[in-house]
Amino acid sequence: MKTILLLACLFATLLPAGEAEDFDAGMKAAEAAFQDGRYKDAVDAYQKAEGLSQGFGLSDPRHVRALARLADAQSLKGDYALAEGNAKKALDMAAKGGAEEGAALNALGDATYGLEHAVEAE
Repeated sequence: MKTILLLACLFATLLPAGEAEDFDAGMKAAEAAFQDGRYKDAVDAYQKAEGLSQGFGLSDPRHVRALARLADAQSLKGDYALAEGNAKKALDMAAKGGAEEGAALNALGDATYGLEHAVEAE
């Protein structure tokens, strides 16, 4: 028990103060851009939030959610190959951490559908 408490305290000191708040603010900005149809702005904001979320751990639900939402925005922007890669990463991380698997699967489906239809249109 002492080891767990010590590790928790050590980990807490590794994260910069306010990182969770910065992440939340970034996700809100990204969601607002996404809802307004400003997918380039949404991609930029999700990328920043995803970068911040890496400090929480790669299988943390916040990281998985940021990566899955980034893939969603990339799909709607037409960057299907990038979206597919990020969605696959999110799904792999969700499987390891057991969280946000639905969001990752949804993003992967959207990216794959977009990729298939983009190839058909050529």
